[in-house]
Amino acid sequence: MRCPNCNQEVNNGGTCPYCETPLNQVKVLSPQERENFEGITIEQDDQHEQQEQYRQHGNYRVYVKHVSSDSVSILTKVLLAVVVAFFLFVALPMTIVIIGSIAVIWWLYRMIFR
Repeated sequence: MRCPNCNQEVNNGGTCPYCETPLNQVKVLSPQERENFEGITIEQDDQHEQQEQYRQHGNYRVYVKHVSSDSVSILTKVLLAVVVAFFLFVALPMTIVIIGSIAVIWWLYRMIFR
């Protein structure tokens, strides 16, 4: 273990023998302590791509899931961008035009055959 102040190699003790800085002791929390803890914790599992945690806000809990796109290939990212662009620039405008055309035809039909 290294001292966070002077970066010297130290044993797992209470203070650094070189600079007398108190060393923080890492404590593994029980599930009950972890749920009630209000500070920042380091997750014990080694999943960097997907981290799951609960956050408590008032009387309810919010489930937070972090997803990283670092492990996704560039081909997958490009394919996803193409699909999103298709829906944004082709499918959505076509749907709006079709619904608008049907509304105009229905309005004209009602005006003519009234």
